[in-house]
Amino acid sequence: MINKNKFMPPKICLVLTGSTLEEDLSIINWYRQTSNAPQMLELRVDMLNHEEIFEVHKFPSCVDLPVILTIRRERDGGEFKGGEYARALTFSRCINASLEGKKSFDYIDLEDDFCVNELEEACQILGIKIIRSHHSIDEPIKNYGEVIEKIKKQKHDIIKIASYSTSLAD
Repeated sequence: MINKNKFMPPKICLVLTGSTLEEDLSIINWYRQTSNAPQMLELRVDMLNHEEIFEVHKFPSCVDLPVILTIRRERDGGEFKGGEYARALTFSRCINASLEGKKSFDYIDLEDDFCVNELEEACQILGIKIIRSHHSIDEPIKNYGEVIEKIKKQKHDIIKIASYSTSLAD
């Protein structure tokens, strides 16, 4: 028997891949006019122009929907070209809105092999839920059980798996 209280109901999440925050806000407004209006947003910081990164911490205050902060690496299908230290610093800069009394991100998407204890502790203090994700963009995952067991051992609120597939069987 499935415990329905353990699962979050499905929501439409609009992934924002604009090169500017203004462009992303325009995309949100356009989608709000449709019958499939989003119920949450994922801000792909790795897709933004470099100078926009300094304003990302203000973004959640500009919208009235839950927002996921994502900075995806190239090897996981993203556009972030810097090293892991630079990426950790960028994540930290983006979540600091709470320190200014502004609304912060509701979620942060961290890959299962990206562990920065200080960042995770800051998220916990700020009430930002951690999505722990695993990405396999070049081939199908062969053993989901192993992937899930690995992720279950880490700090997270939500598990996400993104996998390449070649057929419905995958």
